[in-house]
Amino acid sequence: SEGYLIELTRHNGSYHLTQYNCPINRVAVEFNAACAHELQLYRDLVRKDITRKHSLSDGSNSCLYLIPAV
Repeated sequence: SEGYLIELTRHNGSYHLTQYNCPINRVAVEFNAACAHELQLYRDLVRKDITRKHSLSDGSNSCLYLIPAV
């Protein structure tokens, strides 16, 4: 109830991981390093070159990560 609300879909050869909420958003808005560390964590866990298209901390309504399927 206080964690991440996510959706994982597949589009054009990649997975889209969409996060609709963030338990550290208040911190991330002021200190963007939190988002950078989260992105690196996903890269390390999945071992793929994941990219973030937008984030809650930059004013978007979600964080969107693109994960290569191959």
